Amino acid sequence: MLPIIAAITLTLFIIVTTRWSGNEVKASGYPFILTMFPLVGVGFALYINDSSAVIKELIYGIPFFAIAILAALFLKNRIVQGLLILGYAGHAAYDAINHSFLINPGIPDYWPVFCGLIDLLLAAYLTFVFFINGSNRNAGSVPLQ
Repeated sequence: MLPIIAAITLTLFIIVTTRWSGNEVKASGYPFILTMFPLVGVGFALYINDSSAVIKELIYGIPFFAIAILAALFLKNRIVQGLLILGYAGHAAYDAINHSFLINPGIPDYWPVFCGLIDLLLAAYLTFVFFINGSNRNAGSVPLQ
């Protein structure tokens, strides 16, 4: 239960601080966060000194890094907005299978629930911001400007 409460709290903190800082509109906040999640996995692998897990985490992180770079550069594009949402949802799926397939044995038991829930909540929030929010009627523009 604690990982769920912590994930919800952290997600709300991310949303509020990203909106408050203006990074949501500047297109840097959420792509940057997406790059951090694979790097946390690398950190867990480094902590247990597992070089094969470091390499796997970096390789499996490539799609998330690519999506984040595209999103940072072209976030006003609807397709890229959708890719960013899929990046977060895809990372939630990765969290679920990583532990099952022992890609990185350094990941704590609570991490898949914690990180996966953050991914899903951010994907849901970004879906609202980019596609559902009534202030985004002008296709191709990021809302909340």
